[in-house]
Amino acid sequence: MLELSGLKDNISFTYTEKQTKKALQAMDLDNSHICPLHTRAVLNMDCKMEIVEDDEGNLSAQISDHEAGYRCLFRHIRNAFAHNNVFFFENGNILLKDYQRDGDKQKDKKVTAAILIEFDTLFEWIRLIETDQERSEE
Repeated sequence: MLELSGLKDNISFTYTEKQTKKALQAMDLDNSHICPLHTRAVLNMDCKMEIVEDDEGNLSAQISDHEAGYRCLFRHIRNAFAHNNVFFFENGNILLKDYQRDGDKQKDKKVTAAILIEFDTLFEWIRLIETDQERSEE
């Protein structure tokens, strides 16, 4: 799916708000005037962070129990459509954005995903999934 969409080498899965913000900036997906020409995506994964202490008393953070990459992708796509955060460009690309709100105010929302792909890619993914499902049912 990622190869089909052009995202294979242009996707970043992040685990923290800080990582997500940096990745959005690095991929030019963090402002209202982005370049719509090249497919790319930043996706914040649902995960649990654990603080682990080693034998010497040093603390480190470890990521555990995180969702699979495709589940993360589909969750953010669903949320973008459900909350009407879909933006269309003249060249046939679309930007899907997902947010996490920290309060009731519009300004308090934080971007958890930005996916810039060709609109037709969504239909190609549907066909691919339906074909795979038909094969598995045979």
